[in-house]
Amino acid sequence: MAPLTRSIAAQSRLSGRRWGVTVTSKRTSMKCIYGCGRDATSQEHPLPAAFGSFKNYPALNDRVCADCNGKCKILDEQVSRGGGEGLFRMLLGIRGRKGNKKVNPFYQGSAGASRLTMTGKPLNGQAGSALGIDDIDAGAFGELRQVLFIFKDGTSIGIPLTADTPPARFKALTSGIDLSQVEQVHLYADIEEIEPIGRMLQQVWPKFYLGDATAPREAATYGNVIVDFTVTERYFRGLAKIGFHYFLSQISRYTGSEDIFRDIREFIMSDGPLERVDNFVRRYNGQLLPELQMGLKPSKWFHLTTAEVDEYDLSSRIQLFMGPEYLAPIWRIQLAKNPSPIKWDEFYTSLYRYYERADRTQYDGEVQTRRVTRSGACTLRNCTPAIRPG
Repeated sequence: MAPLTRSIAAQSRLSGRRWGVTVTSKRTSMKCIYGCGRDATSQEHPLPAAFGSFKNYPALNDRVCADCNGKCKILDEQVSRGGGEGLFRMLLGIRGRKGNKKVNPFYQGSAGASRLTMTGKPLNGQAGSALGIDDIDAGAFGELRQVLFIFKDGTSIGIPLTADTPPARFKALTSGIDLSQVEQVHLYADIEEIEPIGRMLQQVWPKFYLGDATAPREAATYGNVIVDFTVTERYFRGLAKIGFHYFLSQISRYTGSEDIFRDIREFIMSDGPLERVDNFVRRYNGQLLPELQMGLKPSKWFHLTTAEVDEYDLSSRIQLFMGPEYLAPIWRIQLAKNPSPIKWDEFYTSLYRYYERADRTQYDGEVQTRRVTRSGACTLRNCTPAIRPG
């Protein structure tokens, strides 16, 4: 809620026994913390809304204007689709906000990041094809809809596509293929998509035509499956945004507009070289939860965010999509040096726990936020660079 200014007027009654007091309230808007001069009237989600709807979610209110919030959404888009987080969203069936365009990261990259690619070796001798998660409701891995190129040397490559794939995008995806070395081309898609995909392919290759034979592809089993992705510096700026905005949602004595946060604000809002990432985002070596420090595995999927103040630094730590099958990395976000001569020691944490699929009705999960005793100093000595040369 925006700050309130109150004007209080006192007026003596003629009796001299009572005072009449009139109180009027006028709402004033705080200016956006990113220095654009606009009113900060929007609600910003420190953790991307694409990660689902959580009961008791700690939002950041009236600190960011609508335009800067829109810039933050581009960073959220790469974090939620471009990295490993895109894989786990599909695996767990997390759809995000209703009404937003649904993008499958195995078919299309987002906000400058590449699409997710999954490769493996067929164990039954078939030509290898593009793999991924096609059905978010099932959350199961399989072969994607694709054009499969089989080359004269026996190798193959699958290019994922749907009926909505623009011809220019498909042309760009196939630009590196030497068609003179292609022996066979197969189209695998749902039966109702074959005709519209065929029309799109004719725009790319005017001499292309569909044969009459249609048959389901035989089931294949794959081994040595690997998922690859490429992100840009927007991914790390998105992590920094999560940490900064979560910190402000918990440590109320800072608005975010203070001069000590100038560098982190500029990093979040401006494009720049990848080399500057290590000044703000580093990988923390260790675990935050005592159970994980003892070697136990979590039984549920969750995210974890912290807001931390010690005698040296203002910082945050982030752990996204931690679960029974995956020990997620922890990212430490350096926000500022602590300007206070007083030795502060504060540690807030929020755990965003997902419900089971069958229990996701109004919410995808719930958040538990509390102030805890610091479990161990998080300094640069126990962090490694997020970007490593070479």
